[in-house]
Amino acid sequence: MKQNAVWGQLALVAGILTAFCMTALFTTCNTNVRNAPYIAVSVMFAILCAVMLGLAVWNRLKQGKGKLALPIDKAFLLVAIVFIVIRLAQFDTLPRWDSETYFAALRKACENYEYDFPSLINNFFLAGHVSLGYALFLAMGYFIWPNAAQGVYAVNLLLSFAGFCCTWGILRHAIKRKTSLQLLLAAFLIWCMPLTLGTFSGISLDYGIMLFLVFLLYSHIKQQYLLMLFWALALATTKETGVICLAGYGVMCVLQKFLHQHGSFRDRGLALLKEKAMWILLGSGGAFLLMRALQLLFGKSSWGTGISKSGLHNVFKWQWDYVLLKLQTFFLLNFYWVLALLILYCVLAAAFGKKQRLRYLLLKNEEICCAIGAAAAFIVFSCIYLTYNNPRYNVVVEYILALVCVIFVMWTITEQTVCNLVIGQLCVMMLVQSYYTVDPVTKAVFPKVNTESAFPMVTTGWSGYPSLQADITVYNNQYTYLDKAYDKILSNIGYDENTVLIMWGSYEKGTRAAAIQGIRDTYYWDKKQHKRVMEESKNTCEIKVLYQTDFKELLQQGNIPQRAVLICTPHVLDNEWKATSELWQYYSFDSRHVVSVGESGSVIYYRLYREE
Repeated sequence: MKQNAVWGQLALVAGILTAFCMTALFTTCNTNVRNAPYIAVSVMFAILCAVMLGLAVWNRLKQGKGKLALPIDKAFLLVAIVFIVIRLAQFDTLPRWDSETYFAALRKACENYEYDFPSLINNFFLAGHVSLGYALFLAMGYFIWPNAAQGVYAVNLLLSFAGFCCTWGILRHAIKRKTSLQLLLAAFLIWCMPLTLGTFSGISLDYGIMLFLVFLLYSHIKQQYLLMLFWALALATTKETGVICLAGYGVMCVLQKFLHQHGSFRDRGLALLKEKAMWILLGSGGAFLLMRALQLLFGKSSWGTGISKSGLHNVFKWQWDYVLLKLQTFFLLNFYWVLALLILYCVLAAAFGKKQRLRYLLLKNEEICCAIGAAAAFIVFSCIYLTYNNPRYNVVVEYILALVCVIFVMWTITEQTVCNLVIGQLCVMMLVQSYYTVDPVTKAVFPKVNTESAFPMVTTGWSGYPSLQADITVYNNQYTYLDKAYDKILSNIGYDENTVLIMWGSYEKGTRAAAIQGIRDTYYWDKKQHKRVMEESKNTCEIKVLYQTDFKELLQQGNIPQRAVLICTPHVLDNEWKATSELWQYYSFDSRHVVSVGESGSVIYYRLYREE
């Protein structure tokens, strides 16, 4: 390992730790006392980062490499701008459903951090998961930009752009005969997948697993073993399924090294002991076990196995209908079937045609095989561990599927025009699918969700454990129309403190599914900006909703409101007819108002008047 590479890796790790310590130190969201040991540690990391960076620069200059930065060509700059802009457009999205749960947990962790190690462990295990690895990155965003999700989105944007650059580097390593521009556009395609792009503004640990696996893969290819260790530790301590990915990655790594070695089994085994990557992966698994032990010690765990009332939730079991549904979600949703067919074509073309052998490609790119092992392990685990079938869980498999497809296509299809056409068409398809459900196979295989639009959404819910039409509909960006529609409705009716909203349905279904006023956090209506916000101010008022049970209690008391606004959301609870027929006895209705957000979806509302 080159000396300047070592210093550079140490500088990056120290820089990340410094960024967390300093943002926590100077944040305005936390009023706890900054103790002397914490300040000393923060300064120590800052000094270490500066020293390591200085040594890296000095070594580079000493080797006669005067230029310290790579030249940025116009094509990269253009693609980078597009990459950033299409994600900046999602910055006005409010956290919804599980995304809000994670954000509320992160917010609480940042505001209650006591600047010591026990507090770090006790607070940053989000929603009961071993999430320290990713939570520390997200916390930096909240420390800088409190009382809003935009700071967290900014951190995700920075990490995503770094992942995009790493993906470009991975493709440059795997495919040598393509131009830099072709590889750049191929990397852009991989980062335009419906989960990767469409759910960018959804805060989840699964996105962190995908990011850290990309960084791990790139570090492995570049033989940057210090960074590989850091990213492996981050992956192992982000979520329990991250360890499953590490296990699959490690098993494939060991198998390849063992099979490619010459000599007896004993000689091959001894050679494995010299592999740095193997020890890094084993050490990361040990770090997960340590974090898990600390998590149990502090009583923060909610993840595990057990038997629910149905006997089919959070339990290891082989259930044929569940396995089939999981495989459909992995390979038929969001045009994944197109990627799978292209991979199959490339394999058959290499096996029976005159195309170049894929075996040679895989032999030269063992790290790609390790990533395939990570995806395979995740798929197997997902099929036998029964839980909610939320599509966002699969974002790491989506990335690896797209990466393998792009590499196989660019390796197999040697005609440049045809190859460019395939990559270009895939890019357009995935970009559209990231915002609208246009895939015919997706709409044919999965049950539809009524969005009152030309593009009905689908649900990936499992009949063995029914759930709300919430996170099981988060497979691209289309679901965000709900928040835009709610803001339009509140603006149209001139919402203020005296306005009463009615949502028909139980409190559980109404709150968790519609989430118009938040679930874990409280959203406020900003009368000046005409949108819901997360921070209370002189321009805001609380959003109050009467649900079916609330209304019936007031009815028994003879105290139902004289005027109200009924909001019906077919996406989460298709009960407009039932609501209007029951409320017709007590109110006069004006016309049916449909608030549409482009072609993404619509929400309906009625103004209700009671005779004096």
